[in-house]
Amino acid sequence: MEAQELRQFNAQELETRIRQWREELFRARLKKMSNEMKDTSLFGKLRKDIARAMSVLSEKKKGGAVEDKPVAKKAQDKAPAKAESTEAAKG
Repeated sequence: MEAQELRQFNAQELETRIRQWREELFRARLKKMSNEMKDTSLFGKLRKDIARAMSVLSEKKKGGAVEDKPVAKKAQDKAPAKAESTEAAKG
């Protein structure tokens, strides 16, 4: 779930949602231990959803309205800096 969607909930709804996701994560761990779970990507998804919800809940408790900021992309067009060769450095 995206942070924008989570910001529409009030604090009590967020706490309920976090509790539900934690219970679901617990059940998923039990299923994994008993070899019933095939898709283990659910762990990461649930953990990220919990973290997002906790962040939004923290924002709400502090009373600050945080705007969504665009994510800066890494510059992949630049070539990595090359170190001088050891022979040239010695001479």
